[in-house]
Amino acid sequence: MVLPRTTTPSPGTSSQMSAGGTSMLVAGAASTIALSLVFQMYVLATLGAGIQSDAFYAASALPLFMNAVFCDPLAFVIVPLLAKCRPNTFWKDAWTIIHGITALFALIAVGVYLIIPFVTPLILPGFGSTGLALATEMSTILILGTFFAAIGIGARSVAHASGSFLWPTLCSVLGSLVGLVWLFWSFPRIGIVAGAWGMTLRMGVETALLLAGLRAYTLPDPRSAVFHGIFAATWPLWVGNLYFRSDIVLDRALSSMAPPGAMSVFLLAQQGLGGITQVLNRGAAAPLLPQLSRLARDTEWVHFTKTYSAYSQRLFLCLVGLLMTVLLIGKHILTISFQFSHVSASDVVLLWILLLLLAGLLLGDPISYVCSSAFYALGNTRTPTRIAAAAYTLSVVLKLGGFRVAGIYGLALATSGSYLVRMWLLARALHSAITEERLQTACDRSVAANGMRSYGVALNQH
Repeated sequence: MVLPRTTTPSPGTSSQMSAGGTSMLVAGAASTIALSLVFQMYVLATLGAGIQSDAFYAASALPLFMNAVFCDPLAFVIVPLLAKCRPNTFWKDAWTIIHGITALFALIAVGVYLIIPFVTPLILPGFGSTGLALATEMSTILILGTFFAAIGIGARSVAHASGSFLWPTLCSVLGSLVGLVWLFWSFPRIGIVAGAWGMTLRMGVETALLLAGLRAYTLPDPRSAVFHGIFAATWPLWVGNLYFRSDIVLDRALSSMAPPGAMSVFLLAQQGLGGITQVLNRGAAAPLLPQLSRLARDTEWVHFTKTYSAYSQRLFLCLVGLLMTVLLIGKHILTISFQFSHVSASDVVLLWILLLLLAGLLLGDPISYVCSSAFYALGNTRTPTRIAAAAYTLSVVLKLGGFRVAGIYGLALATSGSYLVRMWLLARALHSAITEERLQTACDRSVAANGMRSYGVALNQH
């Protein structure tokens, strides 16, 4: 089978997207968002907000934590390193990385699988025995999906570094579609567990398609310098993520102590907005990282700054427009969407309010992703990790206080605040980092120019 590819240059060359290509990325991202939201809303609409739906959303705590800690940072490191590889070694290094990720995450997945029955009661203190049993069963299923996701992130990063963006986006759409079709067919037959299997199937299909779309399969080379460089650059992110991505567990621990059904509504709002930011980060913003990496390599700092600044400004305006849509007509859209479901009118209003209170997540996360991408293009993984850890420390205090004072509303507002603080800190730090790079480049060029002039004078004297 011949798989569709973008008409992009070979690895190691420029890979700017055309306007048509960018539009297709955005269309693919929008399709994935829509399918993911339909998946989540179908579960809630069929069951209503209660113990079973709470267990479904809570089951993703450990798998999501594993994905956020170990999987997400890989793309930031793999793309810049592979984007700078020579074409004759690109695919050897790429397949070595994918093999390494597969072996590492197989071990991690087995370890997490074994501890799920013991950890789940600790992170869901507000659940009874029925909810804990369901959450534990579905968590063990979702771990398999997280293993697939890790391999998929490696394959997606390789595709992006080679200049292919449209096929990975299409893989996300097809995977989401298969998962949704499975959910519709299996939910009446096996119940809520179908949701967990549907999410796992989605990641499996997406990863299989991504791997099938890569070229020139080769056996791994454990001596690859790029392979060792990736893990050397990634471990600071993993260590940092163990701390500041534990918000996934904290949110579920706190919301499990809210009234039955409140967790489902809160996490649907959070995952709905989070799904939008994730697709924007991995879809529409995908061409940004390799482009910035090459500009940093060539020390084109003016173009570097203009590129990420222009994208950030356009992104911010789009996100503000989306938030205004939620404010003005979001309640009516939600009412119509859940009109013939088991979701009560009060839960629909709660969902709308939480979407508004979580506005900082929608604004802060994509802009933070752009800033982090710029740092990673510079080869700096420590600064964004430190900033994220600092912002998370503040968020823990805000969330504990917010939940104590205002329950689920306070938790949502504290979440927004932490994302906005992180965005502001990253933007300030990035501005300082670029200024330093520009000054250093100017200094190096001045020294080189003076050296050439001195050499010319010496030749003339002879």
